[in-house]
Amino acid sequence: MVEVKARMETAQHILHHILIEEYSVKQTGMQIYDDKIRLDVKSVIDLTLVSREELEEKVNKIIKKKLGVTTEVYSRNKIPQGIDVSSVPSRIVDIRIVSIGDYDAQPCGNKHVSNTSEIGVYRILSIRRNGRDVYSILGTVLN
Repeated sequence: MVEVKARMETAQHILHHILIEEYSVKQTGMQIYDDKIRLDVKSVIDLTLVSREELEEKVNKIIKKKLGVTTEVYSRNKIPQGIDVSSVPSRIVDIRIVSIGDYDAQPCGNKHVSNTSEIGVYRILSIRRNGRDVYSILGTVLN
């Protein structure tokens, strides 16, 4: 079985993409633990009012598509259009982009699965407000 942290990290990329598309969030941080992963985002919409079950369902729907996950390193000036690298410090010239099929592409240095079918089932453990516009979403994966 693929390492749990890689499974959680790829699931988090899917969740992040959904949150950007539906709620225009901006990632402010993240933390990977042994058995869970936290995504911190800034949002003008109160994410504590969003249905955890609906978000899980949307993430798991993408997971079930069995999308290939690939990585490629680009020079900062050759990043494909549409990939936001604003969170990557400017001193970093070569940027590793993780792509989940044609669904998502974003910079990341962490381990990932090679196919979304390896993730298992994604679960949201909590959505918590940490300030006026900052939210933490704690998630995990099940076999």
